[in-house]
Amino acid sequence: MITSPNSSVRGMPSGIIVPIITPFDQDGSIDWPAYERVVAHVIAGGVDAIFVLGTTGEGPSLTTAGQRDLVKATQAHVAGRCAVYVGVTDTSLAESLRMTEHARDCGADAAVIAPAPYFPATPAGQIAYFSAFVEKSTLPVILYNIPQMTKVNIDLGAFNALVDDKKILGVKDSSGNMVYFQRLQHIARRRPDFSMLIGAEELLAESVLMGAHGGVTGGANLFPELYRDLFAAAKARDFDTLNRLQTRLMTLSCKLYAFSGGGYIIQGIKAALAARGFCQPWVQPPMLPADAALKATVAELVKEFS
Repeated sequence: MITSPNSSVRGMPSGIIVPIITPFDQDGSIDWPAYERVVAHVIAGGVDAIFVLGTTGEGPSLTTAGQRDLVKATQAHVAGRCAVYVGVTDTSLAESLRMTEHARDCGADAAVIAPAPYFPATPAGQIAYFSAFVEKSTLPVILYNIPQMTKVNIDLGAFNALVDDKKILGVKDSSGNMVYFQRLQHIARRRPDFSMLIGAEELLAESVLMGAHGGVTGGANLFPELYRDLFAAAKARDFDTLNRLQTRLMTLSCKLYAFSGGGYIIQGIKAALAARGFCQPWVQPPMLPADAALKATVAELVKEFS
C-alpha cells in the first residue's frame, strides 16, 4: 500500500476527508489556477484525503468532460501527497463504471457511489445495483448515503447483505441521523477493516468518540486545521480541547450553514474561500452565488476565524 505524510495506510479511509469544491469563472468554466490553490491549501492543512466530484464539489452539475478533466487535474496536483476518492454516482450504472475506470487510470484510490438518483430503488434493487457496480468496478468502493439527494437511505438490510464484500472499503453517511449511523456501525462491526465516515461535520466528534474512523467535512475546504485538530482530540479523548474546537465548529455551522433552502452550504463555503482569496464565489445553476446578507455573514466569520 502507498502511504503519504497526510494519510495512514490507503486501504482504510480515515481521518479528515475534504469534499473539495470546484472553483468556477463567471462563465461557468472551471477556474484551474484557483483549483490548484485550494488543493494546496487543504493538503497543507493536513487533510488525509480529497473527495472529488462530490456534492460540495458540484460534481453532478459538471459535464462528463469537465468531470474527467477534474479527476485528472486532482491527481496531478495531489501528486501522491494524500489519498484521492472520486464520486461516480450517476443515473446510469454504465456511466458510473466508465468514470470509475477513468479514475483508476488517473491513479485514484477509490470510487464513491450512492444509490442511483431519480428512480428510488427498493432494498432488493439496492443490493442488485451495488453488487453489480462492485463486481465490475476497477477500484475499491466507498458507499455513500445521502438521502437528501437520492430520495432513499441505503437500506439497513441491503447494507447488511453488502458489508462482507472486501472490495467495499467503507461507507460515508451524510443523513445527519446519528441513530441510523450507529445502526450502520453496529452492522459493520463484524468487519474491523470497514471504515465508518460521518458526513455531517457537526457530528464528527461524537461519531469518532463512538468508534467512527473519520469524517467527510465540507468546512475543511476553509479551515482544514480545525477539523484535523478536532479529529485528533476526539481520537485522544482530550475533552478540554474537543469542547473548545467543537464550539468553534458550531460557530462556523450556525453562521455559514444555518440557512433555509438548497445550496447554501456550497454558496457559503465558496463565498468564504473568495473572501480569503482562494477562488471566486460562482456556483453552477440552478444555484445562485451568495447574496449580500450571506456575504456579510461570511466576511464576519472569516475575520473572526482569522
